[in-house]
Amino acid sequence: MARVKTRRTIRFCFFGLEETTRGGSRTHLARIVSRKHERLAGVLVFEMIGYRTYDSNSQRTPVRIPLVLWPPRTGDFIAVVSDFRSSAIATRFHKAAKKYVPTLRVYLVKRIGRLLKDGIRSDHSMYWRAGRKGVMITDTANFRNPNYHLPSDTPSTLAFKFVAEVARTAAATALEWAQIP
Repeated sequence: MARVKTRRTIRFCFFGLEETTRGGSRTHLARIVSRKHERLAGVLVFEMIGYRTYDSNSQRTPVRIPLVLWPPRTGDFIAVVSDFRSSAIATRFHKAAKKYVPTLRVYLVKRIGRLLKDGIRSDHSMYWRAGRKGVMITDTANFRNPNYHLPSDTPSTLAFKFVAEVARTAAATALEWAQIP
C-alpha cells in the first residue's frame, strides 16, 4: 500500500505493552493528542482475527439480547464492534467485505460496544475514551477459540485464509476511506 497515492494518510501501528498503563495505544493516542495539527479519522484495531470454525454451536457469547445482540452460533465470522460515534466505520468495513471479499461473513456489533464489558477489552477503547473513533475487529477470542491463551494456541490452529480475508477487507476499507484520487 506504500505505493498507492491517497488523499489521506494511512498509518499501520503495531503495539507492544498493549492494554497496559504505559505503551501501546495509550502512547500512540497521547502523541496524536499532543500534535494539534494531526487529525485522526479513526482506527481499525485487530484483536484476535485468526480462528474460524464451521462446527455447530462453536460460538459462545456472554449475553444475547433479541433484536440487539444475537451473534451466529457458528464461529465462522469476524465481528466488528463499535460505539455510537464509530458506527460508520463498522458499516464501511462491512460494505468493503461485501464488495471485495464476499466470502467473509461479518457480524456487526454497532453502537453498543461501549456498553458491553467484552466490547471494551482491547486497544480501541482507549480511542473511545478520548472521544476518537475506532472499531475492534475480532474473531471473538475466548468465545470461540478453545486454545485462547493456552500452550495449544499455535499457528497450526489458525485459519490463514480467514486472516487473509480479514486483511483484504481492512485494506479495502482503508483505501476507500483514504480516498484514492
